[in-house]
Amino acid sequence: MATLAGQIDDAAAQLRAGRVTTTAELGRVIGRAQRADLDQRWALTDVQTWVPLAQEPHRHFEAALADFTQQKYQAAAGEVRRAAAYLRLEAARAHGDARKALDGAQAQLGRTAAALDRGSVRTEADLTAAFARADHALALSHRARAAESWGRKAYDEAGHELRAAAQGVENAAAWTGEQARTAAAASTAEARSVADRLASGAQWTRAEFDKGMAALHRTLARTAPTQAVGTATTTRP
Repeated sequence: MATLAGQIDDAAAQLRAGRVTTTAELGRVIGRAQRADLDQRWALTDVQTWVPLAQEPHRHFEAALADFTQQKYQAAAGEVRRAAAYLRLEAARAHGDARKALDGAQAQLGRTAAALDRGSVRTEADLTAAFARADHALALSHRARAAESWGRKAYDEAGHELRAAAQGVENAAAWTGEQARTAAAASTAEARSVADRLASGAQWTRAEFDKGMAALHRTLARTAPTQAVGTATTTRP
């Protein structure tokens, strides 16, 4: 951060002296600083801030798919990159396997966006595989944070994280088809029930929380990507 601040000061001095004729390099420097600051702020954010944004990546995935079906490939690429930005933010809050999953999914989304720009994404399946991987990574991260929140006795936060994890599982399954979506909803029902009670301050038991967490764990393990999702390289006709 200190290095970036120095770069910004230097670029600003060059602007004042008239030695910078374009804002391209200045924009890149400021962009890096803003991203570093945003990552740090997001890692420390409270539940009221992130809860309204938890579904944003999935909304961008849905918009990207709609653009793709209408042959608006550049617009689809933009939506994918917006979703990837949210995964980067979530990665700043994550640790261990959850962080690795988010980093991998974010990288895959970057490749998918680039493929859209090149016109080398041929089928919807090439998109939905990457989207499913990303939603799965988000669910894994939220489940891990639910456990962390529980350990800190921040039970309302644990409830919100558990609910977001359940939604992520359902989102990931939705890209596979209606049958998978129905199965996921059934397996997340218990997690949602205890999550709602935790978040609202209603009565709950440790056994109920453990049962909801275990159900999510089983579903996440069953639906985990077995390998990096590839993107087709055949140019669309």
